Amino acid sequence: MMDKKRIVGIDAGGTKTEFVLCNGEGAVYKRTLRGTGNPNDIGIDPCVDMLFDGIFELCGKDAPDAIFAGISGAGSGDNAARIAEALRARYSGTTVEVSNDATNLLASGKSDGDSAALICGTGTALFVQRDGKEHRVGGWGYLFDRGGSAYDLGRDAIRATLASEEGLIPEGQLCRLVREKLGNSAHVSLADIYKNGKAYIASFARMTVECAESGDETAVAIVKDSISALGRRVEKAIELYGENPELICGGGLFNSSYFSSLLSAELEKYGVYIYIPEHSQIFGACVRAAKLVGSIDKGIFAENFRNTMPNSKN
Repeated sequence: MMDKKRIVGIDAGGTKTEFVLCNGEGAVYKRTLRGTGNPNDIGIDPCVDMLFDGIFELCGKDAPDAIFAGISGAGSGDNAARIAEALRARYSGTTVEVSNDATNLLASGKSDGDSAALICGTGTALFVQRDGKEHRVGGWGYLFDRGGSAYDLGRDAIRATLASEEGLIPEGQLCRLVREKLGNSAHVSLADIYKNGKAYIASFARMTVECAESGDETAVAIVKDSISALGRRVEKAIELYGENPELICGGGLFNSSYFSSLLSAELEKYGVYIYIPEHSQIFGACVRAAKLVGSIDKGIFAENFRNTMPNSKN
């Protein structure tokens, strides 16, 4: 009986890791959060230790029937295989699968068929699922990706503030708010910015989008440049897909209706329309976990998940 199964879904991004314990029909028993789970940022061993800690909080000493972990950075090198090996060693009787975090988003779509998933969180990536195969466009990490991530927006906001302090661009609302958040000038704060790292830089994205919405010229230019980069990425995805796919969108930037509407308008030129799932990516992780131990009715699964975890986007 699927309702007797105890499954764990995990969604690990650049800022937080979400764990959910539910049954095979989507009824949630418990949820917990941890920090970043990207092994490229924190290392494989700390990532595994964090996963063990979260699973133990959900399950105690009783091993679950299945674990599915969609982890940002798991697609790099042999990260997914190493993490899966560690989980199987700890939970010998448990069915385990580890993949990239876009897999969670793909599983959150309306259908289980071909689709595409766009993540705009701390990092960004676009995945196309076609005939059972996944293709990635971007998602190479914050050092190499361009556009569509909170890190990118935050970095550009700080860069603009540095430029304004040098008199290269006019000072506006965004630059003033960046300095206020820093507690000093951007130049004086540089050492702390480098020390605090990726997640701290990404934390400036929200004010960047809000300032763009209120009309700050510098912020508008930053956000529009990011949106344009996403449009070029989606154009490539259409080429891979062969037609206009269902584009499932997830990540913290889609909490902004302004950002979502700008991207929607940009993608209309390619004939692509975005779909933002009701639940966060953890729902897709739970769907994938349930499928490891049996078939599911996705409609019933979603209804049970909705009724037992109403705040799943928080």
